[in-house]
Amino acid sequence: MIDAIILAGGQMTGSLKEAFPEVQNKAHLLLQDKMLLEHVLQAVLDSPRIDKIYVVGDKNFLCKQLKQERVQILSSSADIYENFMRAAQLTTRPRVLLLTADIPLITGAILTDFIERCVRNPADICYSIVNRKNIEEFAPTSKRTYATLQEGTFTGGNVFMVKVAALEQAKAGVDKIFAKRKSVWGLANLIGWGFLLKWAFTKISLRTVELRASKLLGCQAKAIISPYAAIGIDVDKISDWQLVKEQLEKI
Repeated sequence: MIDAIILAGGQMTGSLKEAFPEVQNKAHLLLQDKMLLEHVLQAVLDSPRIDKIYVVGDKNFLCKQLKQERVQILSSSADIYENFMRAAQLTTRPRVLLLTADIPLITGAILTDFIERCVRNPADICYSIVNRKNIEEFAPTSKRTYATLQEGTFTGGNVFMVKVAALEQAKAGVDKIFAKRKSVWGLANLIGWGFLLKWAFTKISLRTVELRASKLLGCQAKAIISPYAAIGIDVDKISDWQLVKEQLEKI
């Protein structure tokens, strides 16, 4: 078994903020009378591979809302790495499951499947990705950002399996990537123009991307292909909220 960390400190932005100006934290946004966070938390609770659960968010608010025995709530800051480490330092497990609070279509079975895939393909950081065809079969109207590789066209997921000691050592790489995340030119310089030009004019392999990510982070990174669209469907804009609402109404 492993422990899980749910990052629930994201702020409302863009069209979501315009549609729900009274909500400050995205994790608190309601769908079917439950917060996004509650949908995700239930999935984590439903996985037999997960033991303790750490939720990092608005502690004062969430302590009044969440009463599950296996759940410990911690205060969040603006620093994502700091939020992760705050929870990771409390676990006795060498590896933890890390996920965001804005993927309400996730289920316990999907998380269990991802964990088992990571166990079969161990690395310091396992990162979920989903094939475009799986997203479009599940939700044809979903708008995602995709990258085309030799193995197919993929979008990034919102679930990770992380070796705690490795991420502690990778802080410098994480900080560099996070600092440049909003600058196309900054990220390009960090990744390397030669690598990007090769990607632009040839279809590079998933293994090549993994090696580049490993070099940037200073630890072994591996992409885990999940067949479940729910891992890659997060709620970042009002169209996402509407799509997820429609999907939940079908259940």
